[in-house]
Amino acid sequence: MRARVAVSLVFGYFGVVVGTWTSRLPTLKNRLGLTDTQLGTALVCFAAGSVLGMLLLARVIDALGPARALGTLALTQAIALVLAAMAPNLPALCCVLAFFGAVQGTLNVTMNSAAVDVQRAYHRRMMSSFHALFSVGGLAGAASGGLAAGAGISVRHHFLAVLCVAAVPAVLAHAWRLPGGPGTADVDVDADIDVDADVRSARAHVTARGTSLRLATVLLGLFAMFAMVAEGAVGDWSSVYLHENLGAGVAFASSAFVVFSIAMFISRVAGDRVVTSLGTRRFLQYSAVLGAVSLGAGVLSTAPWLAVAGFAGLGLGLAGLTPQIYTIAGDVAHGSAGRALSLIVGMGYIGFLVGPALIGFVSGATSLRVALLLPSLLILLIPALVPALRLSD
Repeated sequence: MRARVAVSLVFGYFGVVVGTWTSRLPTLKNRLGLTDTQLGTALVCFAAGSVLGMLLLARVIDALGPARALGTLALTQAIALVLAAMAPNLPALCCVLAFFGAVQGTLNVTMNSAAVDVQRAYHRRMMSSFHALFSVGGLAGAASGGLAAGAGISVRHHFLAVLCVAAVPAVLAHAWRLPGGPGTADVDVDADIDVDADVRSARAHVTARGTSLRLATVLLGLFAMFAMVAEGAVGDWSSVYLHENLGAGVAFASSAFVVFSIAMFISRVAGDRVVTSLGTRRFLQYSAVLGAVSLGAGVLSTAPWLAVAGFAGLGLGLAGLTPQIYTIAGDVAHGSAGRALSLIVGMGYIGFLVGPALIGFVSGATSLRVALLLPSLLILLIPALVPALRLSD
């Protein structure tokens, strides 16, 4: 229970940092007098650091065990956030953001790996609930950013307050970690107790019928990439589509991403129960179909409210995909979950970064309506490829 609380707090805190950072980015941009191009350059450094952190530090996670690395990374992330607020110029900001991104990317992998261990120890599904707390943290961070900006609180003081908040999950993650060594592999998931078969060992489900670990990792990485392409597209293009293509007002157009985010939260709260009822294979397939069909129907409609409903349906479908992808990956690669998750999370993050740009290129060649159908088609590949994993349920 204590380990679950600690990991839950880290997920919520991670969301707070993401929401805080994005909400105060305009203020930081103005303080340094950056142009859009200069800010874009700094954000590229952040993205590059995130991907490199995910891919290069995975062996360290496996060597130490996610539980031991979790608290240190959580505190370091908050320190990096403060350093970003103190950067005096663009070169310094680029260096700090590369470090910030590396820590954040590594923490992303580590906390999901730790969540897999806690879930394994509990012998029941709870990955979606962890991700729901991330969503709550993101909303709280964004709200705090808006309030701080409205009150005239400086970015530096705001980020220092976040650093103080980070001490709580960092200390608890270190003190309340699961017993055992790397990966806490001492938990006997095959004990003679009432254990849901799919949680007991996803590794057995995926590999027993001949699917190699490498193929499983690549497939799961592609699933994460397809899902994150859609999430990035909604974040950057939904309000633009509603306002410019469907003639919705600016206020109503901005509601698309809010509704999408709320739908994702609701889906994640209920996700563990639903996947327990359906089984992983059907859950992945049904969720992907729901998301793809909702997005396609919403984009093809001409009424703004139907488009918003489509984005909401996409959120309901997408929200449960990544938690289950990470669950399968962690159990398939038991003992080397850090490396498997780093590749999968990294591929998803690349999709999140590349997706909006891809939508822009396709929109320029065709139209935004056609371009937004692309994520729908990619998501539809998930139910088609799920049988290749050879899940038993």
